[in-house]
Amino acid sequence: MLLGLVSSDWPVVSIDSRLGMHTALTRQMLGGQPPQGFIPEQRLILDAILDTYTRGSAVAEFAEMEKGTLTVGMLADVIV
Repeated sequence: MLLGLVSSDWPVVSIDSRLGMHTALTRQMLGGQPPQGFIPEQRLILDAILDTYTRGSAVAEFAEMEKGTLTVGMLADVIV
């Protein structure tokens, strides 16, 4: 295994968080398959997905007092 190339289900899913967010939102692969999505009732709303990938990740590593939100005094990596 290559260090740094892991995610919760690697190698089943990509390490690219944008693809994970797309799947959570649509429950589809990038090609739009299946048309109705995998278990479509498990789709998440964008707000919940963004919270999970930011604040939720910080909580998971017990670092929510240092990062995870765009708040004055918190650590942040922002890509525009």
